[in-house]
Amino acid sequence: MVGVVLMVGFMFPNLFRQWIHHLLDPHCPHCLETAREKSICPNCEVLRQQLEIANYEKRQLTDTIVAMVLPKVADIPIVQSEQKPIRPRTIPWRVKQQELEANSRDLARIQREQAELAKQAGLKSSITTPEISIEDLEKELQIVETKRESEFEVLKETGNG
Repeated sequence: MVGVVLMVGFMFPNLFRQWIHHLLDPHCPHCLETAREKSICPNCEVLRQQLEIANYEKRQLTDTIVAMVLPKVADIPIVQSEQKPIRPRTIPWRVKQQELEANSRDLARIQREQAELAKQAGLKSSITTPEISIEDLEKELQIVETKRESEFEVLKETGNG
């Protein structure tokens, strides 16, 4: 066996020396560096460099586009808006009722103004105004009410009520 090893050592002296060195000192820094260099092929290294270049260019383009799109801090005007008071989540009925009444009054006023403008222009208004005035309705209700009261009194006198 020793003869075979010596014969191989004479035939391939460099290979024999590396094998002995690996047996005696397997983790020397020189061997680790050589192994790392052998594991990285030149094609992979070229591809890695090209990928780094492409990523760098992509980052530069993205930064340029973002700089063009976003306004500078000095260009943005500061808007001072009036601050509204914070309202509670639940609104009391009286407050809500007042708001609804105010909105209703505003809507009625706008409708009256539109009807008047349409009447002045000679157009037919899409909003119909009642032909009976409020006073006429109140008089009619008063008549109906007095009629009911009189019927009730008649029923009371006859004993049916």
